[in-house]
Amino acid sequence: MPRPKGAAITRKLASDNDAIRASEEWVRTRIYGLEDAELRWLRDQYVAAYKEIVALLPGVYDADGNPLPARRTALLRAVQVEIDALMNTLAQEFDPAFDAAFLQGYYGRAWALDMMTNPEVGVTLRPFIPTEAIRSVLLQDFMGGTEWVSFERAEFLARMKRSLAQSLIQGEGMTKAQVRLLREMGIKPGQTKDFTGSMWRSLLVVRTEIMRASNLGALAIYEQNKDILNGWEWVAARDERVCRICGALDGQTFEFGDYQQPPPSGSHIGCRCTVVPVLINSELSDAITGGPREDYCTWAARTGIVNDANLCRQRGADAHALNKTAAR
Repeated sequence: MPRPKGAAITRKLASDNDAIRASEEWVRTRIYGLEDAELRWLRDQYVAAYKEIVALLPGVYDADGNPLPARRTALLRAVQVEIDALMNTLAQEFDPAFDAAFLQGYYGRAWALDMMTNPEVGVTLRPFIPTEAIRSVLLQDFMGGTEWVSFERAEFLARMKRSLAQSLIQGEGMTKAQVRLLREMGIKPGQTKDFTGSMWRSLLVVRTEIMRASNLGALAIYEQNKDILNGWEWVAARDERVCRICGALDGQTFEFGDYQQPPPSGSHIGCRCTVVPVLINSELSDAITGGPREDYCTWAARTGIVNDANLCRQRGADAHALNKTAAR
């Protein structure tokens, strides 16, 4: 079987076999899909908030397009309402998104572990994980999560108010005021990537936390199966963007409880690296070729998984609630 082309798993792994290559590629593709869907949603929220704020601008300009500084206080108050609404929306969205990433990492890697071992090797897993249990794990070694919203709100609001105040004080027209707003929000007109400022910081935190949650889900299932595993291996995204930290750790194995944290907690914000299991010995490994014995959906139904955050039903980059197609 041709090996997957994903940068993270094309080389020989310490726990090397065809099953883990195929299953890891499958799981990672869907986690990236979840990430893409959340980032698209986040961008849409920022753009919608920008449009709402722009709609407020005519209230501080006269019929000839001249700014009316006396109306600045009312405008800034209305802008604060819009920013608060945006941040509240983000906070409500991303806790469930991080929970979903954890579930996908947990159940996806449980399937991968089951498919890479001989049929008689038992894999321990929990078909149902309460949200409270997921949150307790995600809050360990905390890097971001929705607490970033509180900090982002204060800085974001200050920058927006300063931008609008400068426009009015300097007598700028509405067009220049809109350009200032775009710059402060980090939105580039007509572009869907390469954002800056507030938008870029938000995207980076969300991307990092989704990858961190999925890796913590993977480690959770690995630690539940210590009887067949020696630990986990760091697998870097081996391309031109991989950093020195991750490149140096690539291929190294760690025992459970080791000082080394998994990516991205153990590396840097924006890390794309992952973890894979290391079997105690090769006798536990199934020598199958051509990929897993069962596809994920069949395996999940057989093991009685209640909620896998749509891992079975999503395909590739069309992930999260946006996708309604089969996994195979």
